[in-house]
Amino acid sequence: MSRFRSLWQASVNATKKALTWELEEWVPPVEKCIFKFNSKEDLKTWHLYSDSEYGGLSSASLEIKDGGNGSDCTGVFSGSLSTDMSEGSKWNINRSGFCGMRNFRTMSRFRSLWQASVNATKKALTWELEEWVPRVEKCIFKFNSKEDLKTWHLYSDSEYGGLSSASLEIKDGGNGSDCTGVFSGNLSTDMSESSKWNINRSGFCGMRSKKFDGFIDLEGYDSIALRLKGDGRCYISTIYTENWVNSPGQAEDNSWQAFVFAPKGNWYTAKVPLTRYLPTWKGNVIDAEMEMNPGRVVGMSLSVNAQGGGFIGAKSGAGDFRVEIDWIKAVRMP
Repeated sequence: MSRFRSLWQASVNATKKALTWELEEWVPPVEKCIFKFNSKEDLKTWHLYSDSEYGGLSSASLEIKDGGNGSDCTGVFSGSLSTDMSEGSKWNINRSGFCGMRNFRTMSRFRSLWQASVNATKKALTWELEEWVPRVEKCIFKFNSKEDLKTWHLYSDSEYGGLSSASLEIKDGGNGSDCTGVFSGNLSTDMSESSKWNINRSGFCGMRSKKFDGFIDLEGYDSIALRLKGDGRCYISTIYTENWVNSPGQAEDNSWQAFVFAPKGNWYTAKVPLTRYLPTWKGNVIDAEMEMNPGRVVGMSLSVNAQGGGFIGAKSGAGDFRVEIDWIKAVRMP
């Protein structure tokens, strides 16, 4: 048991003796109502989302309907699904036509008491501040030596009969500056004539971190930052988290993807909010009510494909690609 957990348990036990709590907080009832939809107040714990956030034309509403004859009111989730996209959309999503409603996180009485106990203990003991408030930034990966590159492996459509190729090498910074990693190669939409595979799309390459020994905990951070010097292409940043379902036939990890633009010729720090990372399956955005668990990150990747997308004006198509990478960090925006 860690120092934090043992102190937390001792605090809970002491608080339990000091306060008179209802038995229900310790022995749950046979059933427990999680959400009601009987008043406008009940609806305030929910927010709506749809493809309109990404240039789609779907819409949704959540309203209260009077039950009539003295019966309880109920919630009505309704709207219109459209597979069309706005002509001025800057997004390039694989699938439109979705709407949803999602509840805000709420803090239970037990959790709020626990938080109060933690705050009190924090004042009583001298602990490192980082145990409570993470640093403003956390370096996840560096690309300053050949040793740093050993944590990555390359992949491409060549594994399925494609003709794309990629490399990851160290570039000497010169004049005493740090070395950087160079992810480069060639994207080809052609397939080998002898290929036994029948894939829908070729022309992709990527670099993925090898399995961590445990997890990377990104709790307390809200964005991923990448220091890049690119070629004007749009790259895809992927975060892999533990698949808590882990059902037969499913991927071992959950994947979350976001576009990262790498301007040509100049060093640039791209900052991508974690909320911008969307759940994907085999490269396609999935319509699922899922939330990333930043405390259970098992890996990351950076990839590029010939189709491009993500940013208007970004370079796309078959041909050479090249991006220099200095580091990847988790950051907390002010």
